[in-house]
Amino acid sequence: MGTSDFLTLLKDKVVDAATYDLLRRNFDLLEENNTQLKDQAAFLKEQVATQRKRIEDLEKENTILREQLRQLERTEEFRLYKGMAFKKKANGKFSDQPYCPHCHRVMGVIEGFIVSCTPCNYSLTLEGMRLPKIAEWLDQNPE
Repeated sequence: MGTSDFLTLLKDKVVDAATYDLLRRNFDLLEENNTQLKDQAAFLKEQVATQRKRIEDLEKENTILREQLRQLERTEEFRLYKGMAFKKKANGKFSDQPYCPHCHRVMGVIEGFIVSCTPCNYSLTLEGMRLPKIAEWLDQNPE
């Protein structure tokens, strides 16, 4: 039963026409108010969905930026030279242990002249270079 049906039933029972008009006006205002509230609720639901999507996008961007920052911080610990990365020790000098330039894992040294990173499938020949001399050179030649 809608408000119109209810008012029709009341029309015959209410003696005073002014009371009927007042009730009719109140019901019309309530209906108008309910419509506005429904519109506002729909708008707010859209806003919530939009903000949730925005939060999700910002969280993804934040994750990416944090990872980039970690990589930058990690890169500052290393210096690339001749296809290898060398890690700076706490005392500010470079280690003579080569690290993979891609994943920064310790590279294996094979027979003193081949270095390799198994996880990255990366290797290179030192060709006359000695790792302690490279570390010494890096210490003496800041970027």
